[in-house]
Amino acid sequence: MQLQNWENKNYILFIFFIMISIYSYSQKKKYLSASVFSKPKIDGIVNDTVWDAAQWEGDFVQTEPFDSVSPTFKTYFKIIYTETHLYVAIHALDNSPSDIYAPMGNRDEEKGDVVSFRLDSYYDSRTAFVFTVSASGILQDQKITNDMNWDINWNAIWSAQTSIDSTGWWVEMEIPFTQLRFNIEQSQVWGMQVKRAIYRIGEVSLWQYTPPGTGGIVYYFGDLNGIKEIGSKRQLSITPFLVGVFETYKRETDNIFKQDGRGTYSKIGFDSKIGLSNDFTLDVTVNPDFGQVDADPSEVNLTAFETYYAEKRPFFIEGKNMLEMDASPGDGGIGSDNLFYSRRLGRMPHYIPDVEDKEYLERPESTNILGALKLTGKTQKGLSVGVLESVTQKQTLGLDSKNSISKIVAEPTTNYFVGSVIKDFNKGETVLQTMFTATNRKIDEPYLQNLSRSAYTGGVDFMRTFNYKKYYFNAKFMMSHVLGDSLAMIDLQSSALRYFQRPDAEHIQFDSSRTSMTGTAGTLNFGKAGRENTQYSVYVSWRSPSLELNDIGYQREADHIQQVLWYNIRKLDPWLFFRSVQVHINEWYGCDFSGRMNYFGVNIHTTFILKKMWSIDIGHTIKPRGISNSNLRGGSGIKYEGGYEFYSKVSSKSIRKFILTPELFFVNGFNNSYKVANVKLLLKYQINDRLRLELTPIYNYYNTSDMYVDKKVFQDKDYYIVSSIKQQTLAAQLRINLNITPKISIQYYGQPFISTNDYFSFQTVGNPMADNLSERYINLDENQIKYVRSSNEYTLDLDKNGDEDFRISNPDFTSLEFISNLVVKYEFKPGSSFYFVWSQGRSEFPDTAINNTGSNLFHLFTIYPHDVFFVKFSYLIGR
Repeated sequence: MQLQNWENKNYILFIFFIMISIYSYSQKKKYLSASVFSKPKIDGIVNDTVWDAAQWEGDFVQTEPFDSVSPTFKTYFKIIYTETHLYVAIHALDNSPSDIYAPMGNRDEEKGDVVSFRLDSYYDSRTAFVFTVSASGILQDQKITNDMNWDINWNAIWSAQTSIDSTGWWVEMEIPFTQLRFNIEQSQVWGMQVKRAIYRIGEVSLWQYTPPGTGGIVYYFGDLNGIKEIGSKRQLSITPFLVGVFETYKRETDNIFKQDGRGTYSKIGFDSKIGLSNDFTLDVTVNPDFGQVDADPSEVNLTAFETYYAEKRPFFIEGKNMLEMDASPGDGGIGSDNLFYSRRLGRMPHYIPDVEDKEYLERPESTNILGALKLTGKTQKGLSVGVLESVTQKQTLGLDSKNSISKIVAEPTTNYFVGSVIKDFNKGETVLQTMFTATNRKIDEPYLQNLSRSAYTGGVDFMRTFNYKKYYFNAKFMMSHVLGDSLAMIDLQSSALRYFQRPDAEHIQFDSSRTSMTGTAGTLNFGKAGRENTQYSVYVSWRSPSLELNDIGYQREADHIQQVLWYNIRKLDPWLFFRSVQVHINEWYGCDFSGRMNYFGVNIHTTFILKKMWSIDIGHTIKPRGISNSNLRGGSGIKYEGGYEFYSKVSSKSIRKFILTPELFFVNGFNNSYKVANVKLLLKYQINDRLRLELTPIYNYYNTSDMYVDKKVFQDKDYYIVSSIKQQTLAAQLRINLNITPKISIQYYGQPFISTNDYFSFQTVGNPMADNLSERYINLDENQIKYVRSSNEYTLDLDKNGDEDFRISNPDFTSLEFISNLVVKYEFKPGSSFYFVWSQGRSEFPDTAINNTGSNLFHLFTIYPHDVFFVKFSYLIGR
């Protein structure tokens, strides 16, 4: 009995201890900074006496791999400030300093051991500025918005230095107040978090503990107190730049635009940041140039839809989260739909005139942006505002016709406007965003009347979280309105997005006389987030048939309704051989506005992260038969076969010098209707702390029996020609990074790309809704289709009377491309840099399928290159 009482008392004491621990972790921590009159020397040593004004603070809590336990090594920090700057010192203890992983890298790369200092200077529990430093001194800055969206492209002007000694490693940071946004108050209270990551053991610890089961980040920050009387800090800087370009290309004696085989040009412009107040910043760019940006990767797109390319231009990627509103969750496909797609600004001109023999075009690859303004900020009452205004000039191309040079307008003068207002309530638990965009073109040329004259879109996005952001409900509604000539509306109605001319689409109507078009889109989404063992999301989204976002946004499809269910079961704490295990179960269904099902699928995806930091991904998908509204490019909907998919990936996050990551993706269509095999192998070799090589060979095999070829009219009847295709693509991506210092780097990127596309076994479409493939497609025998080598065409005799009914071009082709970029960058002071860039492109597109990899590879490097040598010098004035 006494033993039982003793056990009960100890059990009660144990529970009490756990409750006290949880209570202490859940309390908001506070740190008191110290004011100083002189600044410390930023050298990573932390031995200046000025640091003595502040106290060291520690008491970090481990969150990975184990939750709510003490970290392996202690971490301490202290904070002081002057009237103009905030200074942070961090001491990351380590009993094995030689094992600290400190490779060199490019700015904004998170490599090796890192510490991160995060400030919610708005004190709104939703927005934070993140300053991260690696043990080797690599700087990384980010911005968190809406308490969960990371803007990795936000760039601040700040500095830091590191050092390693027998106790671990040290960091000193210098952050100008001009880089932050805060209210004008005599005494400041800011949210704050400090994070440390130890790479070799995969450990993460936080100063302010964030409990499991939360969907927020900034919401759980501690407090930074003690900052007083710093006044208003308005940023004012201008960065003028000078660009010089020299290019060489293949000389063409008959083409007046390429007779010399070389060209030069220069450009001057400037970027500027103007602090209109403590809350709002105006970014200005005049005559911008982005020659230092990597080229887009090569691809062969055999679909009817536009490829989505990520934005890489610095002016447009910084702060873009505030100027975007996606139409629905997800990534890829319709998951990329958004009211604002910045690649529309400066796009390739729309108009390409037909040329005859001995006529030549000088076609610009982009439209010149005359200037752009971007206003961003947040008021003291939680109102975020983002505005972008840009003008692109009237773009002309040159036409050489029989030694007569003329200029033809290929793109009209265009004004783009984007405005977004976001209001958060109750510490960000409720967020309301409204957004509006406008595109207006000044169209004078009759042949450009197929472009919309004006296009307007708007949207409302409502987000509500519950139970400390554990659950959420999201509702979105969007509308578009496009105006223009009837030719523009005809193009929009018959485009791949909607195909109003489909003969079986009774719920839509093609109207050749209309001069405007209005559509809607929306999403309803409910889910559970956070770090608990179960998460889920279910949503329904739609795009009405007349929705049009593509003047300034991105839209892949219209006339579309989608339902998605996602469920995630996971164990985040180490277990057996695993550091964590996650199982994702997905189901999706799509139909058009007539209610006809287009697709359905289920998927299970499992991710294992081993204790040795290897990860294994395995996924399996099953899709039954569906109906495509686009495969016949404006013809009726047609059934396509279902199939199953298998995906596997093994990757290592170890600090070994050599890392190998294989990735496999296989698809097999039912009834042998199609096959896909994609093999990718990522090879990384860290030669030393400064030099890194990455090679990614890629092989893709695609074979289908229903590839669209052409449409012909014969005896007043539409005939759709399809065929089998065997596409084989071999590519490789090579990256070499040499970081001489954190401020001097040399980067090389090269991509050879070879794709052969062989069309065979031609057919016509029979009954597009037949379940049986032999009824859906009618084979053309050797007497009905014949190849004419002299013209590289096929003749077709559909009625088998021995006479030629019509011809189609041979669709076979090969794509040979090589892209390379060598960039030397020297950031000689924060915000000021020198670039030297050498870009080379080789391309050729033979109209035959050359199925000889060795011959293709050899020929690729005999193609005459287009070389561009680019020099850019920019100098920051002000801070």
